[in-house]
Amino acid sequence: MINYHSFKNRIHSMVKNFGLRRLLPVLPVHLCACVATALAYAARGQPGKAAAIAAALLWNAAVLPGTLKRRRAVQRLRVIDDDELMSWAMVRIPLDYYAKLYREYEIV
Repeated sequence: MINYHSFKNRIHSMVKNFGLRRLLPVLPVHLCACVATALAYAARGQPGKAAAIAAALLWNAAVLPGTLKRRRAVQRLRVIDDDELMSWAMVRIPLDYYAKLYREYEIV
């Protein structure tokens, strides 16, 4: 469930909230990374995690018309661009944090 909702919500949020200038280069790369991650899980003998990511991708495809409708509403409300927003939201996180998180998550 964690993989499913994490991947599902991340993609949904990108499509709905990113400006077009950021969405066009980021979304295809992210979707490819999702597919590669699912394939890696499948190759490692973790079909449940692979299926969760595939289900998240399929969910986003199924609800895309509604997401685009909400996107139009969100984009009309924007008063700052992605670069300014990301300067507030982005914090530099050391790479070892992700390695530690991965190790802890894989144990569970």
